Amino acid sequence: MENQKLILVIGGTGAQGSSVVKALSESGRYSVRILIRDSSSIHATELAALPNVTLFQGSQDNQKDLHAAFTGVYGAYVNLNGFSIG
Repeated sequence: MENQKLILVIGGTGAQGSSVVKALSESGRYSVRILIRDSSSIHATELAALPNVTLFQGSQDNQKDLHAAFTGVYGAYVNLNGFSIG
C-alpha cells in the first residue's frame, strides 16, 4: 500500500459507489477509504473485506468528519443520495 494513492469514496455502499470501490480495489493501484455512517452494516463489512479498503466512521454532513476523512487523500469519488440527506 505504500506506493498506492489514497482515494476517499463518499457514498461507497450505494449501487454506483460500491462498484467504484470494487474497481479501485481490484486495480491494485489505489488504497480506498470509505466514509461510512455505520461500519457494521452488511454492505460496509463486505467492502471492508476487499484488499486495500478501509472504513472511516463519520458523516458527510459533519465538517470535522469530512476534514479528517480527506486528510492525506490523493483524490475522491463523491456520490450523495439527495433524497436521503435532504
